[in-house]
Amino acid sequence: MTVQKIGLMVDLTNKFLLYIVFKFIIYIMGGLFYVLILISCQSNKENNANYHQGEPVILKKEYSLIPTICMYTYEGYGRKETFEDKCNKYSVGDKLGGNTNATKNDTLKIESK
Repeated sequence: MTVQKIGLMVDLTNKFLLYIVFKFIIYIMGGLFYVLILISCQSNKENNANYHQGEPVILKKEYSLIPTICMYTYEGYGRKETFEDKCNKYSVGDKLGGNTNATKNDTLKIESK
């Protein structure tokens, strides 16, 4: 074999090895990303299981910058969420059932498209 052929073979071998290493790195990163997503979803399920599963209950009432509006935090049905409404509407400990006067007179407007 001549020196040029040997040099060409070494060059092709190096390119092939770089290609294999690059593919290996891509597959490892993809696998790690997949595992990260699975762990994230599992921990989200565990966090939701820690919340009150029954009827939603107001846990916290915070006054906003708008004088008549408050931020309420409730926990129920396996989740914890925050919403805004009039300050005189709910108190801490109130349940957000569908048949109470507070929810019948709901002031939140939902726009339909």
